[in-house]
Amino acid sequence: MSDWLVQLTDSDSQAERDRAAVAVRAIGTNAIPTLLQMLNSQEPPLWTKFLAWRRGGYHPFGFHFWQPPNNLSRAQAGFDQLGPLAAPAVPDLIKILDDNRSRECSERTATIFGNIGPEAKAAVPSLLRRAVSKNRSEHYFDFAALGKIHAEPALTVPVLIEVISNSPGDRYYAVSAVGQFGSNAKAAVPILVALISDPSTPSTSPRGAGFISDRENTERALQSIDPGTYAQLVSAGKVAPVP
Repeated sequence: MSDWLVQLTDSDSQAERDRAAVAVRAIGTNAIPTLLQMLNSQEPPLWTKFLAWRRGGYHPFGFHFWQPPNNLSRAQAGFDQLGPLAAPAVPDLIKILDDNRSRECSERTATIFGNIGPEAKAAVPSLLRRAVSKNRSEHYFDFAALGKIHAEPALTVPVLIEVISNSPGDRYYAVSAVGQFGSNAKAAVPILVALISDPSTPSTSPRGAGFISDRENTERALQSIDPGTYAQLVSAGKVAPVP
C-alpha cells in the first residue's frame, strides 16, 4: 500500500501515477487504516527531503518552488482516490482535525472531508468552528470543505450568511460555499443581491490565476441558489449572464 502511495504522489510518469490510482481504488476501504496511520504520523522534514533526494529530482539543500511529498500529502492522495468510499474514516478524521496537530495536517484533513462529500456531514460542526475561529488567519480549506459537503444547511447556511455579512476577509470563500447548497440556501439571497447591487463589489480578482472576481463569484452563487431572482437581475441589466 505504501509503495502505491509513493508512486501516486512522487512518480514523474503519468502512466505510473494512473496505475497507482487504480491500485488504491481497488484496495478500497481496506486502505483506510494505513491512510489514517500516515495522516497521524509526523515525518521529520529532513527525512522527507532525504527520501525525495534518493528518488532523484530534488536537492535537499537547493532552492525549490515546491515541497517534496510527505506522509500527509500521500495520505490525502490516497483518501482522494477513495472519495465517498472513505466515509467510514470520518469519525477518526474528525478527531485528527479537532486535535489541530499542524496547519498542513488540518488543511489536508479538511480537503479530505470535502472530497468525501455529503457522507462527511458529521464533520460540519468541527469545520464551522475552524471557519469562524479568530485564532487562525487562513480559513479557505474549511469553507471549501463545507461547500463540497453541502450538508446540514440549517446549521451551516446561517453561519455562512453571517460571515458574508460581517467578515470581508472570508466573504469570497463563504459565498463560494453557500452557492453549493443550491436551493437549500435561499436565506442567503438577500445578502447576495445586495452585494451584486453594490458598485464597490470588485469586478476583478485580486487573488490571481484560478480565481474569478468577487462579483462573478456572487453572481454564480445566486444563480445556483435562486435562478429566478438571478434571471430577474439579468433582465433588468444589473448583471451579465454567467457563461
